[in-house]
Amino acid sequence: MTVSSGNRRGFTLVEVLVAFAILAMALTAAYGVFSDASRAVSSGERYAVALALAEARLAEIDAMPADGGWDGEGDFAEAYRWRIESRVLTDPAIAAAQEGGMATVLVTVTVTWETGGTVTLETIRLRAS
Repeated sequence: MTVSSGNRRGFTLVEVLVAFAILAMALTAAYGVFSDASRAVSSGERYAVALALAEARLAEIDAMPADGGWDGEGDFAEAYRWRIESRVLTDPAIAAAQEGGMATVLVTVTVTWETGGTVTLETIRLRAS
């Protein structure tokens, strides 16, 4: 029994190196895509949490008395920071509401987190003047 090695051809070292180089480039590109997607998901989660926290602060304002005292700032337990600012609007178009003993107030709630992201919500509320 004889085995003829002349008809069998394997891969040369150059072909194997080229195949590994192509594989390395493809894996590098795939890693970049997955890394960017992971960062986008993480950023989206932070934004969603900050938005929910800002909405919760606005809901707390609705539960407070209408005599003001809404301004302030503080921290949430999950490394988010909040600030509430309010200012009386003096637009003549809304003067009628202010004549009834109520002031129209623009309330701004800002929530920030450690990576530099910010969510800001604004609403108009009435409070006793």
